[in-house]
Amino acid sequence: MSSYRTTSPRITFGTTPAGIRDALMRMAMTNSSPSSSALLYALLAYSSLHHHGLSETALKFKVQALHLLSTSVENGELSLVGASQHVAASMVLGSFEVRDPRDYWAPADIQDFGPF
Repeated sequence: MSSYRTTSPRITFGTTPAGIRDALMRMAMTNSSPSSSALLYALLAYSSLHHHGLSETALKFKVQALHLLSTSVENGELSLVGASQHVAASMVLGSFEVRDPRDYWAPADIQDFGPF
C-alpha cells in the first residue's frame, strides 16, 4: 500500500476539460519561475491560436514560452514543481503545433524517408 501512495499522481484532473484547464492555470500561477512563466505563455499562445487562428500574437506568445523553457533549464536542476511546469508547458506547445494550420510536410517530403 505504501508503494501505491508514493507513485500515485500528485495532481488529478477529473473527467472534464475544465479540470485540466484549472490544474494548468494553478501550475502557471504558482510562482514567477521561468518554468511557471513558460507554462503561462504556452497557455496564452494556445488560447490565442484557438480563438484568433494563427496570428502574430499567438506566435509571439509561443516564442516567449520557448525562450522561458530554455531559460528554465539553464538555471541548473529543476525542482519537482519546476519540472512539472516545464513538462506541462512542453505539452501545451505540442498541442499548439498540432493545431497550427500551416503544412510542414508535403507528400514529396514524406517519400524522401523511404518505404513504409
